[in-house]
Amino acid sequence: MDDCLEELYLDLCRTWLYRAQNSPLSICLDTDGLVPVDHPLLDLVCELSHQWLDIELGSDIPLSRLPVNQKYPWLEKLWISAPLTDRLTLNFHAAPRLRDVFILEYTPKIQLPCHQLIKFRTNNIEIWDCPELLRQALEPCGSPP
Repeated sequence: MDDCLEELYLDLCRTWLYRAQNSPLSICLDTDGLVPVDHPLLDLVCELSHQWLDIELGSDIPLSRLPVNQKYPWLEKLWISAPLTDRLTLNFHAAPRLRDVFILEYTPKIQLPCHQLIKFRTNNIEIWDCPELLRQALEPCGSPP
């Protein structure tokens, strides 16, 4: 994509997302490898993470660029297809409405409010992670993670 078209596309996305003002947002971000990992569109989506209602992050989205300890007051559905780097932890405990999660490759470094989930899917989980995940799911609401 040439620079002029890329800037036009970014302006279109920015206008469309800011048009929502404070409304919750449903966003699917998957570039199919056609956009560089440092593209400003990812920054724009992350700036609005407090408005996420439903976020789908494709396999080529660098999770290291996501907010680490953010509040997600509207987030109900989380879909992560990208692998997590070993040095990064993502915390979604401040997502009181989160009910539906898909993580392609489960890792405890993606911290979830398991006690409130009604749907959890993964394609890959280590057996030794299962007891802790189940323990967290059985904790009463408000218990420390």
